Amino acid sequence: MTVADCLSPRPSCRSGYLSLSRSERAADRPRRAVLASLACGALALAGWPRPGQAQPRLEPVGPTLADKGSAHYRFERLDFISADGRRRYRVVCAVPRLPPPPAGYPTVYLLDGNAVLQALDENLLAGLAASGRPPLLVMVGYETPLPFDRVGRSHDFTPTLDLGDGRATGDVDPVSGLAIGGADDFLAFLLDPIAAAVVRLAPVDDSRRTLWGHSFGGLFVLWVLLSRPEFFTSYVAADPSLWWHDGILLELEADARPLPPAGRQLLVIAGGDREEGAPPRAETVRHSDVDPGLVDRMRAARRSLPAEALIDFVIRQSRRPGLAVSLELFEGMAHGPLFAAAIGPGLDFAVSVDGRER
Repeated sequence: MTVADCLSPRPSCRSGYLSLSRSERAADRPRRAVLASLACGALALAGWPRPGQAQPRLEPVGPTLADKGSAHYRFERLDFISADGRRRYRVVCAVPRLPPPPAGYPTVYLLDGNAVLQALDENLLAGLAASGRPPLLVMVGYETPLPFDRVGRSHDFTPTLDLGDGRATGDVDPVSGLAIGGADDFLAFLLDPIAAAVVRLAPVDDSRRTLWGHSFGGLFVLWVLLSRPEFFTSYVAADPSLWWHDGILLELEADARPLPPAGRQLLVIAGGDREEGAPPRAETVRHSDVDPGLVDRMRAARRSLPAEALIDFVIRQSRRPGLAVSLELFEGMAHGPLFAAAIGPGLDFAVSVDGRER
């Protein structure tokens, strides 16, 4: 489906899914028209969480499939310590019980792995197994009973950027006060020792490697795509925090590294609230352990970019040579609940042939 298909809604218009093609000259269309095209409907794929379901909480993670077991996957736990000794990682790998294909399993690296594992259910794994090409899931989390580690992800998922004109990210986030700028080290850590340990669990296909992230994790996904595109073949960014540091990541677009000859695929998953320019809903912070002042600063930071910034980014990227870009919208869904809702479509994208057989 193209942008043009959705600009004139009709019954056959697939709900919430756009595939942006450079041949459609999508970037030449009025921005509001592209936004209006998303009114084709909210995502309605059977089995994926709906608005209000399975939103991430900051209460301790209870028993998961790794504890209860699955008929379709076996689970292996790997523990790591960062090179500076300040962060401890809990990496849970879900290995398909089906035999690997000749080239090995495709792999999906999912950030905020504790929360991903919390949201994972047997129906989703059964669907992956039924596809005939289930991926090996690498859920990269932290050594904490909570679904998220605010300190760890603030450091690991944010890059160090210096544009040379006085704009630089520094070492401390001005909104949260947490340490930032560890993305380079974290990417290296994903590739070795984490990826090196994964290949000892099962044969994997390095030509089918997907990176998934939400919020700051989505920011990291886009940073890798713009600056280090050789490491992953497919990218899934769910409600990425483009507002971080007043949108400084967008400055990398002009100098983005050329993509490998085989090309790359990007899926952006967005909540409808962002496109409408609304601040985060109350439920996105209901279970937060942060003070109200921080919540206010985060809301102000989100408003530092135009409401259409993410859609504009998607359209620009759709014109990037060698990059196939897709967009999925969860109409009316707020930032927090989108975390769990984005897992299913992200895995669906990863198991599709070249990320395009949808």
